[in-house]
Amino acid sequence: MAFEGFWPLVAGLATPAQAARVIDENLLSERRFLAAHPITTVGREDPRFEARMWRGPAWNSMTYWAARGCLEYGRRDAARTLLERALDSSAKQFDSTGTIWEFYDPFGGDPRGLLRKRNSSQSIPCADYLGHNPLIAMARMWESTK
Repeated sequence: MAFEGFWPLVAGLATPAQAARVIDENLLSERRFLAAHPITTVGREDPRFEARMWRGPAWNSMTYWAARGCLEYGRRDAARTLLERALDSSAKQFDSTGTIWEFYDPFGGDPRGLLRKRNSSQSIPCADYLGHNPLIAMARMWESTK
């Protein structure tokens, strides 16, 4: 499973039972998508998972949307877990590297160890990346989960 399987949750189209299953069995599963820096873009059990751009690394924008989906279904606990881990990991990498990254190592490693697309002129995630990195919105959403 990849992130696209979460869009019904984000859009509020899942039934409450479907949402609970997606959240509990996938988003909060350390075997699947929950990592030190959530959420992986491809499930960790999926054979397509790798340390390359959209094949496993964590994007804060995707974590933001997953957390919004959790809130849509009244799962503050799940949203808080996702946001707290992502914010803490982003801060740790900022302290270590001095930058905000385009995407992150889901296991908490240095983002410079990740790869972009094959045949890309740039081999690692973009540094100083604020394009769709909603850190401020994530922090505000995290505050709302208290």
